[in-house]
Amino acid sequence: MPELRVTTGESVSLPHRLLWQSCIELLEIANERPGSAWALHLSASLLAAASFEAYINHLGDEMLPTVWRNERKHFSKDPYRGVLGKVKRIAEEVGYQLPRKTHKPFAGWLELQELRDKIVHARTKRSHFSQVHRSDAFPKLPPPWMSRELSRTKVRELIALLEEFATEIHTLVAQSEL
Repeated sequence: MPELRVTTGESVSLPHRLLWQSCIELLEIANERPGSAWALHLSASLLAAASFEAYINHLGDEMLPTVWRNERKHFSKDPYRGVLGKVKRIAEEVGYQLPRKTHKPFAGWLELQELRDKIVHARTKRSHFSQVHRSDAFPKLPPPWMSRELSRTKVRELIALLEEFATEIHTLVAQSEL
């Protein structure tokens, strides 16, 4: 019978990496399954936004642990409310002035964050329609919720801009030597 041993150590799990990898895999699957592409892009956009917030929380934990320990207190009111407030706080810490809200790639992240909020806080959408159609055919239904806002091209563009913005922040933090 083999001898039993005990191994101890430390492990670090980085949720932002897992979420990001899941986002990328969904985009790849969407290429292979066009019939499911819209739902996969919807899911990928949500995971991308969640990944970025998890990354910002990782940076905050590393750079400003006392602030992040009381996260709800520090990020529940202006000027540091929500994820944007967390980004502002980290930017201040490294001496970075956030760009105008229309400047890419920052604007792309903000738009993706708005889409995330619409998804997470979604409400039932009711609409009335009237359509003339043949009696032997069904009417064409209105487009599904968010389908105009979440085209394949739009989701991929916003995710690429998010990656570019995250890389900018990562570079600034790395250069600041905090």
